[in-house]
Amino acid sequence: MVVVPVVDGKDLADLIKVVEKPFARAEGHSGLAGQYDGIRLDTAPKLLDYFMGLAGDRFLDEGKVALLGCSCGEEGCWPLLARVSVEPEIVTWSHFEQPHRGPDSKASHWNYDLAPKFVFARAAYESAAKLADQWPGV
Repeated sequence: MVVVPVVDGKDLADLIKVVEKPFARAEGHSGLAGQYDGIRLDTAPKLLDYFMGLAGDRFLDEGKVALLGCSCGEEGCWPLLARVSVEPEIVTWSHFEQPHRGPDSKASHWNYDLAPKFVFARAAYESAAKLADQWPGV
């Protein structure tokens, strides 16, 4: 199963592409910006578990999770990471990172300070994940 996050009717990859484009262009690889696909969650028991951080083996350091994977289909190849913060009333996606363009990478550093923070009402967030879990093949 592949899950592509959509925020306010827009594909998350398209929203992040705007932030990545100047960095990719500066490298001479403008086509890299936003080159993501959904996350393959074949091993996660439920979408809600994954997107709430309950599928611990899929989370990376600092509470970050891959919200998008590489367009080649291999999550670790080119993932988009973000910190997922869960509070009683809201869930927030923040501190985005492309680990292959992070501060410790040998390639140029892509700065996501201009990326928006996505804040969701927790009840709606949980409902969307539960509804998606009911689709055939999920």
